[in-house]
Amino acid sequence: MDSFPMELQPNLQELKAYTDRKMELAAILRHLYQNLRQEHLTDAAEQAGALSRKLAEDHFTLATIGQFKRGKSSLMNAILGCQLLPTGILPLTSAITVIKYGPTEKLLLTQNDSHWPKELPIKDLIYYVTEKENPSNIKQVSRATVELPLPFLRRGVEFVDTPGVGSAITANSDVTYTFLPQCDAAIFVTGSDNPLTSTELDLLHQAAAYTGKIFFVVNKMDLVPETERPSILNFISKILQQECPAQEIQLFPLSAAVGLAAKSRTDETAYKKSGLKALEDALAAFLAHEQGQVFLSRIIYQGIQLMQQTNQFSEKLISLAQSMSDNPKIAACLSGLSTPAADNKESPLRYTFPKPALIEDLHRRGCPACQYIAKITFDFLAWYQYQLSTQDEIQDHLAQWGGLCSFHTWKLHELSSAYGFSLGYNHTAETMVKKLKQASLHTDSQNVPLTFSQDTTHCFLCQALKAQEALYLQTLCQALQTADLKRFYTRSDGLCLRHLDQLLKIVTTPATKTFLLDHSAKQLEIFVEDMKTFALKHETIHRDLQTENERQAWTYAAIHMAGEKNIWLS
Repeated sequence: MDSFPMELQPNLQELKAYTDRKMELAAILRHLYQNLRQEHLTDAAEQAGALSRKLAEDHFTLATIGQFKRGKSSLMNAILGCQLLPTGILPLTSAITVIKYGPTEKLLLTQNDSHWPKELPIKDLIYYVTEKENPSNIKQVSRATVELPLPFLRRGVEFVDTPGVGSAITANSDVTYTFLPQCDAAIFVTGSDNPLTSTELDLLHQAAAYTGKIFFVVNKMDLVPETERPSILNFISKILQQECPAQEIQLFPLSAAVGLAAKSRTDETAYKKSGLKALEDALAAFLAHEQGQVFLSRIIYQGIQLMQQTNQFSEKLISLAQSMSDNPKIAACLSGLSTPAADNKESPLRYTFPKPALIEDLHRRGCPACQYIAKITFDFLAWYQYQLSTQDEIQDHLAQWGGLCSFHTWKLHELSSAYGFSLGYNHTAETMVKKLKQASLHTDSQNVPLTFSQDTTHCFLCQALKAQEALYLQTLCQALQTADLKRFYTRSDGLCLRHLDQLLKIVTTPATKTFLLDHSAKQLEIFVEDMKTFALKHETIHRDLQTENERQAWTYAAIHMAGEKNIWLS
């Protein structure tokens, strides 16, 4: 019999919404981590990093907890539909047993003296997690991981059996309490005989502080006469409502032993009567619909706590938490949160381009205006690629512009790592997806533009560089009124024809225009002569006689005619 009869296929829309929210939370935690690192809050930064790793792993830890000898392992066996975990009168040893998905059945054993787990047959599990075969955990087992090809484990669910608390083996209780922060949800198992001891209530309080969902199981109901069952369940329910006011209290009275036996002989009636089916149906529905929300809620809650402890503030984390404020723990956390007063934010592009250094530029070969634009473009993009991968405001700014033009997109791509570009440009690409989908709904409307690629007119960097280009030429125009600058200009290659055109439009003195035109003609004539000489020596096998100027003339002639190849401004 299928141990999870309500196993459902994931709803793609729900999955997309969950993925979007998870990625949003990942970006928030990344920035929180970076801020904490900058503040030298190493321990807090490590906690933020651990939350990010949990998010990346995207596994859901569902643990069975309770006092020893309440039948936790028996319940897990019943849900799994096989006698996998050892059971008995003696308590198990102080080791966590994790059951997760794997294509084949196997046991991975992690011990305290080794970083690498060793693989063993599943039948050997009993030799490592029972007090009889491993007294006081002399074999130093820290975790036993069982991989099984079960459908309900495929979505990243890790089913965990924790040591029972309250036994004479105090290490068992310590291990369970230490593991609680790693639980996303828990199955709390008490017994129909002597239910809810002070030890159990203490464990329950600790679990409720960490886990987003608790399933309350009352095991061994087959040992109680039917006439006494309602009063026992009523008593347990009242106590739980008093002790766990933030949890939804739903009891699952059952007999794990009867349920497993019913499954083994495929007795549907006995299976339902055992109470196991009701629990499994609730687990199946939870794993199909609520698991992701509980998983994210827990990480958001811990993120807010970390934010409060370190006096950090993330508007986006608060906004995301508010969207999930139906979670009582998040709502309580938000109610006690003080929001800093809003301040006037600067433009996200807090970057200042350097002033032109004309004399230095004129000492270099090629067009000085082109080289200035190429240099400030490189310097800006080197700064921008890091800012884009770490700052929300920069990402939002780029998304609003719709990205950069093709040339500057690829220049940014050259300077970025795959990781940095993926972080920085995904928001822009995501925004474009929304625009494309919106446009697809209105293709018959004349008011909806059907052009989405960016040209220089709509590239914010092109606009900024054009302003710097105009400033450079204006500075050069004024400087050409001095004899010193003219002398330096005469010894240079001068402007390319594109920049010469622009400069001539702002020069007002005829003599300066004549000077610029004569210099350009002279330089280009020199390049022509050097190219002809280079070609002649090349074809007559006199390449050893070529000068450096002749070998470079073809490049500088192209620069003079078309401008530097590393800039793109129309």
